[in-house]
Amino acid sequence: MPPTPPPTKYPVPFFLHCRLAVPATLQTVLESPTLPKLRKARLTLYNKSAIHDSAVRYDGYLNAWGPDDEVKGVVYMLANPDEEEEIRNFVRPKCVIKHEEIEVKPKHLFGSKEVVWGKVFVCAPDNMANRTGIDICCLEIHG
Repeated sequence: MPPTPPPTKYPVPFFLHCRLAVPATLQTVLESPTLPKLRKARLTLYNKSAIHDSAVRYDGYLNAWGPDDEVKGVVYMLANPDEEEEIRNFVRPKCVIKHEEIEVKPKHLFGSKEVVWGKVFVCAPDNMANRTGIDICCLEIHG
């Protein structure tokens, strides 16, 4: 069954990896009094970039995917545009938001996985590390 189309209203699934996949870090970024609820997730047909250990890359030129062509992370349900902006302020500049299919682990042991449309940070074309792929921005905290 194909996933639903990209959401147009909040809450919206947002794929996070690196430091923002840590609940305490995301809590600080969002200035929330409670830890955010996160679900384990992955992006398929992506892999970690050789350019930077916490970035991921989609390489459409090779058309040959191995068993490790995925990036593990978490999904956070953005409650509103303000939360999205707070997260955007902490990622590397020159990123754009792209809609992607995200595979989300089931909530329960015997549940089935979900495939949802959600948002991910992708480097803008003029900020690509190389010509063979598009890097998902490393979610580095500026400080």
